[in-house]
Amino acid sequence: MKPAFTNALYYPGNIQDEVWLKTAILFWDSISTVMLNEAARPNYNTQDLFYLSEIGFLSYLPFEGVELSYEMIDYIDSEKILNQCFSVMPRNHVQKKVNDEWKHRINLKRLSFGLSINESLDYYLMPDFAAFRMTLLGLV
Repeated sequence: MKPAFTNALYYPGNIQDEVWLKTAILFWDSISTVMLNEAARPNYNTQDLFYLSEIGFLSYLPFEGVELSYEMIDYIDSEKILNQCFSVMPRNHVQKKVNDEWKHRINLKRLSFGLSINESLDYYLMPDFAAFRMTLLGLV
């Protein structure tokens, strides 16, 4: 029987500490690096990182997983978590605006908490959404 936790998620995506990585090889079957910005890719610029990615031990897990992300909204069980994950005002230039499907699901979630909605407002992913998503990805 295979142990339950054999694959690691590493966030943010660029592994800087190769000593940590070499130690992790002893404990994990694979490591997926996660980047918050979908346009960014992890930089496997050393011989060890490149080799580990070539053999499939180290892989890139894009932040965007549309189906999984849509389902994740269903796991938001409080107004506080909703507000930590999404905002109507971006705090910096790299925050991503959600698409119309996310917006619809966020508004449905807001209604389920008895909150008002404004269809003309856009929502942006907050940094806490990454932590929330990592938690759920760790359960997959």
